[in-house]
Amino acid sequence: SSTANAKAGPRIVILGPPACGKGAQTNAIRAAFGVAHISSGECLMTAMQSASAISDAIASEWKEGSVSDGTTVKALMERLQSSENLSSGWLLDGFPRTAAQAELLVSSGFTADKVICLSMPSEALVEKQTGRRMDPATKAVYHIGSNPPADEEVRSRLITLPGDEKTTVSKKVDSFFSELDGVLTAFKSISGLKVQTFDASLETSSLADSVKAFVASP
Repeated sequence: SSTANAKAGPRIVILGPPACGKGAQTNAIRAAFGVAHISSGECLMTAMQSASAISDAIASEWKEGSVSDGTTVKALMERLQSSENLSSGWLLDGFPRTAAQAELLVSSGFTADKVICLSMPSEALVEKQTGRRMDPATKAVYHIGSNPPADEEVRSRLITLPGDEKTTVSKKVDSFFSELDGVLTAFKSISGLKVQTFDASLETSSLADSVKAFVASP
């Protein structure tokens, strides 16, 4: 078919622990390559609004409290293989999170060109995330270490964001790193897939230059 002969866009997976600056790199890739940005949460929401068998499965599992990996992978595969996403290329953001999810994806016929892994020492990630504070009056977000408000009055009313408590953040960071090896091992069976790890503590724009060069490389 003509779609099969049309040049497909890049198929990229980006993985990174909380607070590593993944959002900024995602934006840089989208701007440079025009790829569709796909995350599991947004994909499930969109699939649920469509009138299809998958939407019924998602809705009933959601009522039970969480959507199964099997249903999530099914919804993602439908989305990734849609003709418009194949031609523009796509960026799968933050999924798979576990080795089990990666194995399910691969056994469903998932393929990609590049995997970008952002990495940073756990202590630095925890410090970065737990240091965040919000001004409830303006919703502006600060960091008590690297970007505190100059105004004493603002400083006195700052609050910690829910989910930024040290135990919560440490748990999420540890969980990411403990699953990563299994995810990458599952991906090893994908023919031609290139995986590269980047130091996420680099300055945002120079990191983005390296990431974009990797995506553009043959």
